[in-house]
Amino acid sequence: MIENKREFYQSKGKLFLGIIFSLLFVAFGAFMAYLAYMEESILIITLALFIIVLFSFFAVSNILKVIRGYPYITITDEYLQLDSFTKSEVSLYFTDIEYIKVSEITFQSVIEIALYTKVIILLNYRFIIK
Repeated sequence: MIENKREFYQSKGKLFLGIIFSLLFVAFGAFMAYLAYMEESILIITLALFIIVLFSFFAVSNILKVIRGYPYITITDEYLQLDSFTKSEVSLYFTDIEYIKVSEITFQSVIEIALYTKVIILLNYRFIIK
């Protein structure tokens, strides 16, 4: 039997924008740390280092998403799989799902999945079909 399979991917455009802005904030944080070092301000140096570390994580995360190219959601005849090929992979079998509600709010698709165990998963993404 042939299994129907649909895969949804992260938007490459949004990922590239995220990388660019994250790297801009890292550069801004480095410049801010340099200026704070010249002024000998410990508080501003700490804030600059926090900005550098925070936006470095965002940049690395987006770079890995672009390089790896794994689907964000995989839908087959039997299950729905979130974050395939990662440590946080979740497989939801259709027998465990009470209902799926799809709505569009301000040009974004919102998917609500209610399970029989009363756990509700909300996904707020625009999907690109590859």
